[in-house]
Amino acid sequence: MSEKKPTDIPVTQKESKDVFDTIFDTCVNAIDEAVRTQAQYIQTITNIQQEYNDSVKKTLESLISISKTTMHNTWGSVKIPTIFTKGISDAADVTSKITSINNKTVISVLELVRQNMRVFNDNIDSFTKLGINMVNTWSSMITPQRS
Repeated sequence: MSEKKPTDIPVTQKESKDVFDTIFDTCVNAIDEAVRTQAQYIQTITNIQQEYNDSVKKTLESLISISKTTMHNTWGSVKIPTIFTKGISDAADVTSKITSINNKTVISVLELVRQNMRVFNDNIDSFTKLGINMVNTWSSMITPQRS
């Protein structure tokens, strides 16, 4: 049996890459993958929320139906004074209005966060140029000049 010499093994030499280019490429690939799956996650979460809402509604309908049937079979029709009905209705209306205001506030805050991210993205190029200019200036000041 003949032994292979190191020179017999084909070597494919790749162009060497700067470590920061490699880090950048790796990070961009990870972000791109997250972007590709983001819509699927959002749709799945939305579907789960809808199923949850449907389940809560059906559970509530079931509990009220069972309670109503039980009470009517036991004591007959159950009536409450109009003042109580109005109080319950008014409390539900106030709760609904508070929830609506809360939802609008949260949506406004999320929109503000999005706008701030946009401002950040718009300013990052200027910050990068400033940082590079600063590094170049400091480097030229501390690097010995060759004659």
